[in-house]
Amino acid sequence: MHTPPALRGLKLIELMQWGQRFAGWELSELTGIKPRTLRNYFTQLKAAGYCIESTPGADGEYWLDPGHYVYPLRFTNEEARTIVIALDVLRTVAPPDSPLMQDAKVLHYLIGRLLPGAALDEVRQMGKEVTRGLIKMRAVYTVWEETEGRR
Repeated sequence: MHTPPALRGLKLIELMQWGQRFAGWELSELTGIKPRTLRNYFTQLKAAGYCIESTPGADGEYWLDPGHYVYPLRFTNEEARTIVIALDVLRTVAPPDSPLMQDAKVLHYLIGRLLPGAALDEVRQMGKEVTRGLIKMRAVYTVWEETEGRR
């Protein structure tokens, strides 16, 4: 089955997004891209601002260096769910006037919009449970702090 070039390129970025090193032959096998074409992809990605690094030689390796900005990432539903719940936690514990609070709200909204309906419902429910737990912990701590302060 023929995979369109754009999808092969996305697969290449998806594999390399976490900074793991791959031998050229390994990337060829995983993406279905021939070695010579693979080098062309790297040239195009470098021109687009991706920091593709490599070691020379037939057994050379390729990897995506962090660079100066965050590249577009692809997450599984489970990874996105975890990020949204972590943002719920941040929104619960960050001071209301903190820049982190605003960033967390915006990012929570943006990532939440990308989740499929059922996953979004699950995330909302889990987020509520985590938030309730954190609020209870904060209340217990506040009471403890007040009683310790009286002594």
